[in-house]
Amino acid sequence: MLDHLGMRNVRFLADRGFRDVELMECVWACGRHYRIRIKSSLILADPRGERLCKVKEVKLAPRETRCFHNVTLTGQRFGPVHVVLGHPTDGLEHWQVVSDEPTSVETFAEDGERFQIEEGFLDDKSGFFGLEASRLRDATSLERLVLVTSTATLLLVSEGLQVVEQGLRRVVDPTGSAA
Repeated sequence: MLDHLGMRNVRFLADRGFRDVELMECVWACGRHYRIRIKSSLILADPRGERLCKVKEVKLAPRETRCFHNVTLTGQRFGPVHVVLGHPTDGLEHWQVVSDEPTSVETFAEDGERFQIEEGFLDDKSGFFGLEASRLRDATSLERLVLVTSTATLLLVSEGLQVVEQGLRRVVDPTGSAA
């Protein structure tokens, strides 16, 4: 469908639960790019398969970023891939992302785009649309409900963009009206 719509430059973003080499291979085979968070237990190796280290063995100072280009992952020697590791100033958790394209500090910003998507899933699942509370179990009914909520989301986002473009945000946004 993406090819039919002329959307060629598509990036697949995913959290650690999706760090499956078969998925990475499938995304790459479809001509798409990916940024996937990885676990610290993952093994990095050079292209010949010589073990470099486990991700958690790489010690980073706060605000330090380190890139590993053209490496392979796991005992399966999947690759070549590119990995970027980072230690943010204000957190204990390190950031670790694998990509099919060369990585840099900007890779973290690209990976961060998925948070907008995750907020949308949260809204659909347990927030505004409450799909979890629907108790629907048959695929056809659930598919219809998702179609309705997706259409409503598209309509609301389109309306919101139009309101902002017309400079009317203060009229509809209670947090902006008092300012």
